[in-house]
Amino acid sequence: MKKRFLAIAFAATMIMSGCGNAESETALTNEDPAAATEGETLEENAALEESTEESAVAAVQDVNDAEDVTDVEVAGAEDAAEVEVEADDTKAGEDYTEQIKTEIGEIAGSDSLADEMTKVDELYKKYDDLRMNAETQVEMDEMAQWPTLVWETEVESLMERIEKTEDSSVADIKSAYDEWSSNVDAIAEKMSFTYEGGSIQGMITVGNKATLCRNKAYGLAASLADINKETDFEIPATDPYGIYGDFSKGNYIILTEGMESGSYNVLISTDAGEITGTAVDGEGEKELAFTSDDDTIKGSVTYDNTVASFTVSESDGSVVKADDVFDFDLHY
Repeated sequence: MKKRFLAIAFAATMIMSGCGNAESETALTNEDPAAATEGETLEENAALEESTEESAVAAVQDVNDAEDVTDVEVAGAEDAAEVEVEADDTKAGEDYTEQIKTEIGEIAGSDSLADEMTKVDELYKKYDDLRMNAETQVEMDEMAQWPTLVWETEVESLMERIEKTEDSSVADIKSAYDEWSSNVDAIAEKMSFTYEGGSIQGMITVGNKATLCRNKAYGLAASLADINKETDFEIPATDPYGIYGDFSKGNYIILTEGMESGSYNVLISTDAGEITGTAVDGEGEKELAFTSDDDTIKGSVTYDNTVASFTVSESDGSVVKADDVFDFDLHY
């Protein structure tokens, strides 16, 4: 605005100066007998005034144009900043619930259950990558729910389809599902025992639930494949992560990924009490060598997709005894 005022003042000065020059030139012309005629003098004065006015208008227009450009640049910068903030907010607070439900619904129409589970695995990875690419730990914790929701939604979808078949096996499948559903959150939290009280325990718990839901989804898919007589469906070889046994009765073994590569965190719960420790790959296939945290108990853990077993080889006798064997059915 200050530039505009100066330009207008400058233009007014130029106009006044032009008029003064015209008057002075007229006076000189009138005093000079050899000067041009009065008509020529008037034409020259008019031309001079017109030129002066055009220069002044051009000066004002230049300032206006400059102001317009500045306004556009400022507005553009403000808009860009606003868009950037909105994009950041959307990334941090986006709700993918309905999107995931839609995607799972589309996948449920796959040609086979084997194809369906492959696609769900890919969808899980898509949202897990979104979590891993979060800019802050807070955002990462918040986004951990979305890959978990992928498997949780698939479990619900499979159970609904099993119930619609009205097969004779539905009642037993539904009973096991209801028990699993009532315990899954507590189990996921129990599986994070090595992170108890830590800042990332919440995120680890959510990740544990994803593992539990994936395991359950493959179990339900196998049941639905049997009902549909899809003979080509197989539960893929899996790692032992999860829980085996009866959680509600306190007889179970938990296996989770350890801090070091190739190691496992282990929690064994029996009627005699709890034992925690670590395990590494043992001599046999699907066998782990276990050592308790206090180094008083050693043994081996064997497992497959559905059951696990713990055999004690050494013990001080305080909780378990040497040669004790504990079998755990039902892999959550």
